[in-house]
Amino acid sequence: MSLPGKVQAAVAKVQGNDDLNELRFRHTATWSDGATCRFSVQDPSKIEGTMARSLRNRPDAADLRVLKVRQGDTAPGLAAHTPWDNGGVLFVEHFPQQSDFLDSHVAVCLLVHPERSASHELVFTLPGPLVKDPVSKNMVASPGWPLGLSVRLEATTDPQVRDAAGADTATVVLFGRWGTAGNPRDWPVGLHWGSSSPLELQGQPGVLTLKLAWPDADPIKPLIHGAPFVATWRAL
Repeated sequence: MSLPGKVQAAVAKVQGNDDLNELRFRHTATWSDGATCRFSVQDPSKIEGTMARSLRNRPDAADLRVLKVRQGDTAPGLAAHTPWDNGGVLFVEHFPQQSDFLDSHVAVCLLVHPERSASHELVFTLPGPLVKDPVSKNMVASPGWPLGLSVRLEATTDPQVRDAAGADTATVVLFGRWGTAGNPRDWPVGLHWGSSSPLELQGQPGVLTLKLAWPDADPIKPLIHGAPFVATWRAL
């Protein structure tokens, strides 16, 4: 038997050891996409290997985890998530290239801590449907209704973003994401450029106005963090 064949046979023997696998894959969960599997989770700062070293160089290294799924179990898909680590949420970020000698599913995950991310509550007024005025017989808009939404916001001073949003010196430009940490959501139906909501920042009443959609280059990112947007805020 060739050396690669011997290595693969040795790996298969280890992976087929039920007693050892009970120790290696101690966790069982049903993920948000319905996949139920046995798995292990490791902090890249505590393991060796090329992948772990590359993850330790990322700015968000402290929140990254390496997920290994037991051979034969169905691995969760991209952006699938499960509760983890006392109130956290573990999201599947991507699947790295697999080794020829490793058959188990390996994924890089992002651990999101909702308690570390402040959210703001916005209330937009959606336009009501057109109805016929009983006197004039014309079609007029009926009263709108409120739409309450949670968002995460961060002020930006990037001059290109400020210019794109048409901001002046009295305007705060905010980069936002829809939903709360661990509970992302897509752009809400019914909202558009110019939709506005009351928003108090640091005790100062003001108005937030939606300006731009801000697509992510990575299509998985909004599924983990929420759809991004740019808005402006002005004090009242």
